[in-house]
Amino acid sequence: MSEAIIEKVREFRRMGNSVPEISNQLVIGRGSVLKYIVGVEVDSRLAPFWRGKRGGSVRRMENSWNEARIKAKMRVSDMSSETKLLVLASLYWAEGSKKDFSFMNGDPGMVALFVNLIREVLDVKECRIRPSIRIYSGMDELKVKDFWSKMLDIDLEMFGNTEVVKGNKRGKLIHGMCRVRVLRGGDLLKYLIAVRERIIAKISPHSSTDRVEVS
Repeated sequence: MSEAIIEKVREFRRMGNSVPEISNQLVIGRGSVLKYIVGVEVDSRLAPFWRGKRGGSVRRMENSWNEARIKAKMRVSDMSSETKLLVLASLYWAEGSKKDFSFMNGDPGMVALFVNLIREVLDVKECRIRPSIRIYSGMDELKVKDFWSKMLDIDLEMFGNTEVVKGNKRGKLIHGMCRVRVLRGGDLLKYLIAVRERIIAKISPHSSTDRVEVS
């Protein structure tokens, strides 16, 4: 950008304009705005106004989340057994194994949801659920395993062997990953695949899985 535009960016910032406001007014990318406002202080006479604007942004964000949660509560009130089955089938479709009835992810909420659903919807007994963890070098195995034990409400004695992977992923996967395998789950796997096929047939009857290739 020219020096004239850069100076305008800085002047707009000194006047208390936000990054989106500067970007929109000068028709330049937000990344460029961020680059050139580093170290630029808002005029002290405008500081109260600036703080009010920032507070307004936080309030707008909170209001937006509240509106979203209210809308979600209105649309998702009671969860029927059919709805839970559809959720389970979709969840497994995304993260489940195609070879055996097992599910693996690093999101504690997602894994807990899967375990709760197979208990309730498929009536899978505790003795058939075999969790195991994958951790990275340097992670505390017992601490991670204890976390998943409490998260899934499964005794530590039920956990299988731990897989240790070389490398440091602790910044993103502080609890490692958890794999939940269901013993003798072949029929359940077929059932969920059949439910998935039913979902496709009802919602997208002309999906790619049903198309006949024409030469």
